[in-house]
Amino acid sequence: MARNPEHAVAGYTELHESLLLRDVMRLLDERPDARHAGLEALATHDAEQGSELSRSLLGHLDGFGDVTRTAEALNGHPNTLRYRVRKAIALSGISIDDPDQRLAAVLQLRLALNGKPLTKAPFLTL
Repeated sequence: MARNPEHAVAGYTELHESLLLRDVMRLLDERPDARHAGLEALATHDAEQGSELSRSLLGHLDGFGDVTRTAEALNGHPNTLRYRVRKAIALSGISIDDPDQRLAAVLQLRLALNGKPLTKAPFLTL
């Protein structure tokens, strides 16, 4: 319900996806050994460098590869987003062409970013 604060009350049916994701995220949080080492390295790189590669990659994956829409949501230029996605892929070693790796990356990146949604926050430096 945190994503939809206008709903004061909701039943299980309306919350099913959120509850399922909450449980999956809890399991992933409790099992660091199950995470992709490259994505962990990417999150560490962002923390150390103050970059937004993880957030850019997650936005790209959440946006189904729609660079224009994702760049707009991130308040940046499409070419900057493309560059960041390429760099994130190179640093993490994942393949966004593989559906299993995409799903794992989305879950792990959401965990790393504490479920922070895309906003109109300023594009940070690389």
